Amino acid sequence: MAVTFCTADQVRDEAGSGRETTDMDTAAIEHFINQAESYICALTGVDYLGTYSSLGAITKLILNETAAVKAALKVVKYKMDGYEGGLANAQSILDMLYTTFSDNIKILTEKKATDYINANTTN
Repeated sequence: MAVTFCTADQVRDEAGSGRETTDMDTAAIEHFINQAESYICALTGVDYLGTYSSLGAITKLILNETAAVKAALKVVKYKMDGYEGGLANAQSILDMLYTTFSDNIKILTEKKATDYINANTTN
């Protein structure tokens, strides 16, 4: 399944520095991206994958970051001991990623934001 919302390199960036992220191949990261994309659609109740090409630029940027941080959560959990500073640093990164993901899902589900998204979607 092709990835839509973000790239494997963006996920690696979100997973943070201080860790070797090249030890996970692109196919594995793209699997996490596909899961993240499905999760976003399920949580918001919107098929953003099916309507992606008609979405406005701002909505695409929110989806980009949301999918990248959700997939990065799995990349970090994959090898938490690979971070400089050990597990405490990895946990801090997980906390920041989860907060960003939660904030973005809240944005994508708030009426004011969904009204904006709907007004800026081409049919």
